[in-house]
Amino acid sequence: MSDPQVDVFEECDLKPFASSKIIEATATGYPTQVSGTTTFSAAVGGFNANEFSYVLTNDTSCPLSLFSSSTWYTIGTDIVGASYSILTDGPAALCVLGRSSAGTQDQPNKYTFNLDRMPPSSFILSTTALSGSKPTLTFTGTEANTTLQIFNDSLCASAIVETAPSSTTSSTTIVTLRNSMSDGSYSFYASAVDVAGNVSPCSNVANTVIDTTGPVAPVL
Repeated sequence: MSDPQVDVFEECDLKPFASSKIIEATATGYPTQVSGTTTFSAAVGGFNANEFSYVLTNDTSCPLSLFSSSTWYTIGTDIVGASYSILTDGPAALCVLGRSSAGTQDQPNKYTFNLDRMPPSSFILSTTALSGSKPTLTFTGTEANTTLQIFNDSLCASAIVETAPSSTTSSTTIVTLRNSMSDGSYSFYASAVDVAGNVSPCSNVANTVIDTTGPVAPVL
């Protein structure tokens, strides 16, 4: 399995200028998309608040009960290296609660996101046709909303030959390469990348031969 990945954060209840809260803490600078990491950081400011506490949770309603035993930090202290490891995949939230010097607090602000640590599944790659000097590749078993990356090496680590979106209506995606290739033998491999940045295992090999030169005329 690849490193944990996280989908797009979406601001939900952040209203720093039109908030009805008397005391609040707000998070800024949190990532809109995270790839290849298990943590994130954010800056925290406040309105009438001297301290804040935060919770990462799958309870996107962010109830006050989540903060019953929380650690409190001085406003202006950044959240650094907050871990996603306590969360399960799916909807989740960063909940931030402010507290005044007198200990008074309002309701927390919440910042929702979707956690996705599962890479796309493996698929079968094959060559099905040639359009002149442009091979056509068939991907069988692809997931929707992924980007297919085509390579010439078995580790899917060299320069990408081409990319193409997977089909959104079928588990089979057919791609004809856009660029013409010179005559010769070719081996193709591929991987899929989902919207969170998770990468599938490198596929099987698909071989093809391009020969656009006609046979040599016989000598009579």
